[in-house]
Amino acid sequence: MPVSPKRLAIATLALTCASAGARAEDGVLWQRRADRVSEWVEKGNQAVREAHALLNVAGAQSQVRPVAAEALRAFEAALALSPNDVELHYRAFMTQELVPQSIPLSIPSTLAHLDRMRQLAPRDPRDPAMTAQVTNILGREILFGSAPAEQPLYR
Repeated sequence: MPVSPKRLAIATLALTCASAGARAEDGVLWQRRADRVSEWVEKGNQAVREAHALLNVAGAQSQVRPVAAEALRAFEAALALSPNDVELHYRAFMTQELVPQSIPLSIPSTLAHLDRMRQLAPRDPRDPAMTAQVTNILGREILFGSAPAEQPLYR
């Protein structure tokens, strides 16, 4: 049974409108996701600023760890929405720097962020400094004796 040109035109128009609507909705969903990532990054940045401020206040250093942990959670929430963002992995990694002279926040998390950065950006110029920082973190872990016996520290 042949299809009339009028029916074919109506069907084509309907499909075009439906796909345009789907593309518009995809754009809206993408924008919502980007907005959520931005919100989490801003929460992380705010916690980092707060931690830096606490580092400069006498007697407040003990309050830095929970604030740094909050920053790490915020950056990891943003990474859950945008897992291939090198800058977010870097920011999550650098929250370790906020906890000086004490046990790191999370050695597995720190190493995972460094490994993922190396996968995504193998020639990132920040890598040598980050490797030195990991060595420092692992040294603190050994020094303070908090590493469980079954956790390997050699990489």
